[in-house]
Amino acid sequence: MRSLTRPGIAVIAAAALLAGLATPALGADWPSATPTGLAQSAATPTSVTMTWSPVTRAERYRLQISSSATMENPTYQRSTDTTDVVEGLEPGRVYYVKVRVITADGVNRSAYSAAVKAWTSFAVPTGLKATERDATSVSFDWAGVPNAPRYRIRIADNASLTGATFHRFTPSDGTITGLSAAKTYYAQVRVITPDGLNLSGYSPTVTVKPTGDEGGGEEEPPSTGSKPLTIASYNIRCANCYSGQNLERPWSERRGVVVAAILKQKPDVIGVQEASQGWIVVNGRKISLSQFEDLRNRLRAGGTPYEVTNPHRNNCVNSETPNNCRYQDRGASKGTKIFFNSATVKLISQGSKKLPQCSGCNERYVAWAVLEQKSTGQQFFFAETHIEYGGSYYNLRKAQTEAMMAEVDRRRPSRIPAFVVGDLNSTRYATPANAPYDEIVSHGFIDVLGHTYKSPKVSSRATVEKRIRAHYNSLNSFIRTVPHFATNENGSNMDYIFTTSMRTLEWETVLNLDSSGKLAGTIPSDHNMIRATVLLP
Repeated sequence: MRSLTRPGIAVIAAAALLAGLATPALGADWPSATPTGLAQSAATPTSVTMTWSPVTRAERYRLQISSSATMENPTYQRSTDTTDVVEGLEPGRVYYVKVRVITADGVNRSAYSAAVKAWTSFAVPTGLKATERDATSVSFDWAGVPNAPRYRIRIADNASLTGATFHRFTPSDGTITGLSAAKTYYAQVRVITPDGLNLSGYSPTVTVKPTGDEGGGEEEPPSTGSKPLTIASYNIRCANCYSGQNLERPWSERRGVVVAAILKQKPDVIGVQEASQGWIVVNGRKISLSQFEDLRNRLRAGGTPYEVTNPHRNNCVNSETPNNCRYQDRGASKGTKIFFNSATVKLISQGSKKLPQCSGCNERYVAWAVLEQKSTGQQFFFAETHIEYGGSYYNLRKAQTEAMMAEVDRRRPSRIPAFVVGDLNSTRYATPANAPYDEIVSHGFIDVLGHTYKSPKVSSRATVEKRIRAHYNSLNSFIRTVPHFATNENGSNMDYIFTTSMRTLEWETVLNLDSSGKLAGTIPSDHNMIRATVLLP
């Protein structure tokens, strides 16, 4: 009898698992723990990014999403990593999300985690004003944003909000204490989650004194003087370069976290490398949309009106395709593209120049633009590039950088403030020298981090005032453990931001690290974004 009963139980157990039952059948192998650490890491008006802790031997995960706390009418999606972007949501709404372990075939291997709340992003709060004041405190009020879970006010005694303090409030009002009667303060408010994740941009700045005659109304700081400008550089790995190296994912799986990373930093201008002009492939199907257009569209959908300084794909009469190309200079620059936030920056002029190349190598360009910071009316020049890769191309990298800097000198008008950014494919350990770096510095540009040749030590030439993870390398190679040095040293970078003489408030090597110091979730690219916040002179 036992020899007949055991196979019967095994068949029942197997059938139960294949049916995806929430409770395992008798004797079934149910090895996976329920995922923990489920949390929201980013938001756009139509999407939320969720992360969770990895489960040992988990092949895949399933997310359950609902607009109801009782999980009615849920939708589902699968993930091969410990992060996923849930898209197609409504702006300014709370959603409930659970996660469980499944097999590659979709069979349940754990129970669902407890539901957590996740919010899509909201409109910027309006109407911030001071309502009551005494010698050391100010009470603020603003128009409540429907369904907003919480707010954050940042306040400082300077117009650039350097050294600001941050204060959280659940209703759309609150009092900030510990101020000085002798100072004028600048304040902004934004929507956040209860855990502090940003869900909107900051409101316009208002000025107020704890005592005095100011009405505390919505008053912009004086238009004269500098205001922070955020710039960045990011090699996003071309969509059609997928080779499965290490933890690499196709563009269709990476683009959500690339967009989330950019929107979290929200640079005014960002030089993007490898934003290919070729049509992207999703689920094996070619789509008549280039990678840079896909990125631009998704950034816009995320609530920030990013534009590309040059929208052309190819230098052809019909710039949409290189097939049967009749050459015409459209200023196209392959995957070397400049994106700008049109809400904060205005495009004045733009162009590109093809750099020297080797036989059979990809075309390399410098893309440039003259832009204007809308808050100050100050114009500045921005150039970005992607220099040839490979240890045998030292002389070519040097020649490409020389040609780039000649173009920068020719196109930069009236010696206005300027930036040169990009992937130079050359680090401080390059031999016989870090030629691209040396060439750019020789034209009067400043390495704000103060790299030292063949050493992680920060040189006396460094100008940045606050360093955030500057000791990490800018290349991660799709490996979770990013090489780094001591916290007071510089990482070994092949991605750079150079400036002319100006105040650099902050530098960040942008990394989404878990509690163990490793890259969390889907790794956006084999390079890390680098970001600097400056004040134009």
